[in-house]
Formats: sequence, C-alpha cells, structure tokens
Amino acid sequence: MNRGGPVKGEVIFHDEASLLREVIVPYYSRGKGVDLGPAPASLEVFKSQPLPSLPDSPENKARDETRYDHLRQYRTYLDGYRDWLAGSHRSRQIGKDEIRQFVAQVDEGGQPLRG
Repeated sequence: MNRGGPVKGEVIFHDEASLLREVIVPYYSRGKGVDLGPAPASLEVFKSQPLPSLPDSPENKARDETRYDHLRQYRTYLDGYRDWLAGSHRSRQIGKDEIRQFVAQVDEGGQPLRG
C-alpha cells in the first residue's frame, strides 16, 4: 500500500554460500530439481565444470528442461553476480523503476532479463 510516499523496495543479496546452498544445490535433487547427481561443492566448481547431462525423464520432461535451463542461466550469468555476492552491503534500497530488474525474469515486453 502506498500512503503518498514514493514506491521503493529493499533488495537483500545472497552471499556465495547462500546462493550455492539455497539456489544452485536444490536443482541437483529430484524433489525440486532434475536429479543431476552430486551437487557442486562451491560456486567455482559449478562455474568451471560442465553441467551434468539432463536425465531422460519422459514423465516430467518439460518441467525438467525448464529447470535445467534456469540452472544453465545461473551458470552463464554467474560472473555478472559476483559483485553482488561479494559486496560488503547485503542490502540495497531501490526505486520503483529498478524493481522489475531485481524481481522479474522477463521485461515488460516479455523478453528474458539477463544478469
């Protein structure tokens, strides 16, 4: 609810350990991910080694392909996240015009946002 003040938000950033634990590792398990086997032990391992092959699962093929693509995008854009992960400031106030870039996966035209 906007009570007459400016629309704004606060973004709280992951550090390397929480990005790995909370975002990357779950993609490797069957429950939330695509059962890719052992998860990487660090973001460096995630970035430097090829992703495991996507297992053939006709039951959930479209879902698994979407999840695998999201994981691939994290890997592709990981270097662009480095400043946010290593920064000394764990949060940042943002204005209305910045909210979409931090919370959406597509722009106003439906095109994917890139990290």
